[in-house]
Amino acid sequence: MKTIIVTGGTRGIGRAIVDMLVAKIQQNVPAVAQTRLVVTYRSGMAQADALAAELKDLGIDADIQQMDLADLSSVTAFVQHVTQTCGKADVLINNAGMTNDGSFLAMADADVASLIHTNLSGTIALTEQMVPLLQQAGCSSVIFMASAAGVYGKEGQVPYATTKGGIIGYSQLLARRFGRKRMYINAVAPGFIATDMVTALDPAMFEHTLNNASIGSMGTPADVANVVHSLLTPGYIQATTIKVDGGHLR
Repeated sequence: MKTIIVTGGTRGIGRAIVDMLVAKIQQNVPAVAQTRLVVTYRSGMAQADALAAELKDLGIDADIQQMDLADLSSVTAFVQHVTQTCGKADVLINNAGMTNDGSFLAMADADVASLIHTNLSGTIALTEQMVPLLQQAGCSSVIFMASAAGVYGKEGQVPYATTKGGIIGYSQLLARRFGRKRMYINAVAPGFIATDMVTALDPAMFEHTLNNASIGSMGTPADVANVVHSLLTPGYIQATTIKVDGGHLR
């Protein structure tokens, strides 16, 4: 049985990835056939419980676990849980993260530190601890959720963009370390995606962003999930960052 891990999978892009995986499992698609799905969340227990109940009703072998990337002991406890219950990991989808927009010079040090601990050092710590389980699978995939902000840089998101740029660099380093050991590592860099958080904003706050994309509209979480699906099966895509940004022009 395969083990696929999705961090931050109870809402937004993470939930779209889970929904995509569930649909593929039900269709018995080879890349996800006979899969145990392990999904993490940081907060929002009600959403986690609702997801667990839904997956149980659908007959999906799923395990919903709380984990806080900013807390190393929480990361270690999660990896120990996966080791004891699964013994290996075939796919690790590093989706969990956070944002905190605003002027960099005006941001509190604690807010900057929280971004770095969650998006960058926490994600790296989880991945490093997961490496033995990924190697145990014999052939495995690691997919990082980066951001177009980490590719281009973005005003008002300096710490966030820095963490996502760091994740892109780390993904390439990891691919050099383990590529010849049948571990396939890539990143996905979404642009402006219509999550609940974004659609609740005043359109005036994001019109300029849409104007800088050649398509001129927001993407959907499903757009990102479809790209993630293409990376589940190891192939000749390695150490690459795939942009899902509607043709961002700058």
